Amino acid sequence: MAGRVVVLAGAGGNGGGGIACARHLHNRGFDVAIVLDRAAAALTGAPAAQLAILAAAGLAPADPGEAPGLVVDALIGYSLAGAPRGRTAELIELCNTSARRVLSL
Repeated sequence: MAGRVVVLAGAGGNGGGGIACARHLHNRGFDVAIVLDRAAAALTGAPAAQLAILAAAGLAPADPGEAPGLVVDALIGYSLAGAPRGRTAELIELCNTSARRVLSL
């Protein structure tokens, strides 16, 4: 697959899975960018642990940049209550308007 893979990650378990996905893709030579829906310092639990592992692999959160070849959506899992708000809603809108392909966790 040509192009960059952008992983959109939230703060829950789904986000932790997305960050782990980014690490595995990076380790296999893919051009990967991870985009968080909040500041990295605000993450706890699995997403924070996965982000620390990702940082050790040399990959840090970034802005979405140009239109990716693939977006991995790991923003929201089963615990959604109400409509997405703030940065999460912005990333969903960006994904809906500019992503060529989307794979949701």
